[in-house]
Amino acid sequence: MQTGIPKRGASIHLAGVSSQAKVLHWKNTIYAPKDDAFSNQDGKITVSKDGRYYIYAQVTFCSKPELHAPFNVRVYLNLPSETDQLLLKGVGTYSTSEDLCGLQSIHVGRVVELRSGHTIFVNVTDLSRVDYAHGHTYLGLIQLS
Repeated sequence: MQTGIPKRGASIHLAGVSSQAKVLHWKNTIYAPKDDAFSNQDGKITVSKDGRYYIYAQVTFCSKPELHAPFNVRVYLNLPSETDQLLLKGVGTYSTSEDLCGLQSIHVGRVVELRSGHTIFVNVTDLSRVDYAHGHTYLGLIQLS
């Protein structure tokens, strides 16, 4: 065994894809990492390796004059037989500009301890306002240890 070579952790980076479900859905991209340590089903990312992970998400949204409500992004940990645990929350406020589609985004991130079988998902207040253009909406996990 060689010494001095750091062990590579698992990682995944997914792009947002339009869906009518209650949670954001994700697709693999050809330019980003995706390890077998994760599964992606119905917008939920399940971890198969215990460890400390950095979770990050960005959601770009449209602010339209007729919609005066703030836009919320929430990242949850789904635990079997328990209430979903809120891990991250970001809020975007209404803009007075005519149409700011693709110019407003919320980025959140933090380190969490995850176990095999834990599932992460992202909710927003209004799916119709999400901008799915290339590079605008994404989710990622990076195993730190």
